[in-house]
Amino acid sequence: MPGRAKYRETCSPRGHTPSPAATAGSSSYTSMFNLAIALGALVGGIVADRAAIPGVLWVGGGVVALTTLAVATAWRAGRAGAGR
Repeated sequence: MPGRAKYRETCSPRGHTPSPAATAGSSSYTSMFNLAIALGALVGGIVADRAAIPGVLWVGGGVVALTTLAVATAWRAGRAGAGR
């Protein structure tokens, strides 16, 4: 089955290798995801050492609030731009 051999070689359902831009984008996304996990653990550990567990919850709530504000702002900006 030559088609299956080609699929196994390229790891792509269409038999094409990913572009360098797609590979770089995937690598950047994975790196940022892991960096966010590491920084979250670092900040959480520092806050837990200095302000105990309720402090971690307050900082987490603040991050959620800021994220919600950023997403709402971006969503509104996207909707306003779509109506032009």
